[in-house]
Amino acid sequence: MDRIPPISDERLNELTARIHPLVRFAVRDVYRRDLRPTEPDSRGLLFHIKPVHPRNIAFTWDPKPIGEPLMGLETFETIRTYHTWGAPALFKPSVAEVLAQLTTGQAERAVGFEILSHNLDVNNVLSDGYHTVLTKLYEVAHASQLVKRYRYHKDKGGKLVDLLAPKQKDK
Repeated sequence: MDRIPPISDERLNELTARIHPLVRFAVRDVYRRDLRPTEPDSRGLLFHIKPVHPRNIAFTWDPKPIGEPLMGLETFETIRTYHTWGAPALFKPSVAEVLAQLTTGQAERAVGFEILSHNLDVNNVLSDGYHTVLTKLYEVAHASQLVKRYRYHKDKGGKLVDLLAPKQKDK
C-alpha cells in the first residue's frame, strides 16, 4: 500500500516556491542580540534552511540554517506524515513527501513545516517500508496573535509593561 500520494513536478515546484522546511537550531548570543545558530536542537529557534533537492535529499540530514530566526509564525495544524525508508534505522524525509501529503486547504495556508523527529523510536517504523512522524504546519501569525505574543515586555527596571495600556502622564 502506498501511503504517500504522487505529486507532479509542476505541483511540487509551485508548492516549494511558497512552503519551506523549517528546522530548529540551538543559538548562542554573540555581542548581545546577534543570535548565531549552532546545531539542530528540538528546543531551539526556527530557521529556514539552505534548499536541497525536494525529492532526492533528506532535508534533515546536515541542514544549514540561513537568515535570522523566524518570528511571527504560528502552528495551525499538526499532521501525521509518512516517509519511505531504505532501512528502518535511516529516517530520510524529503520535502516532496511532506508536500504531497498536504490537503489543498493546508497547502493554501502553509508557509513552512517542521518535522518532529527528535523522539523517533521503533514505534515510528512501519513494517511496510515507512516511517511515520508528526509534522507541524506553520502560517504567518495574524496581527492579533502577534499583539498577544509581544504585548508585554520588561522595562529597564525589570517591571512588566503592557504595551497596549494607556500611557500614564507623569505627575
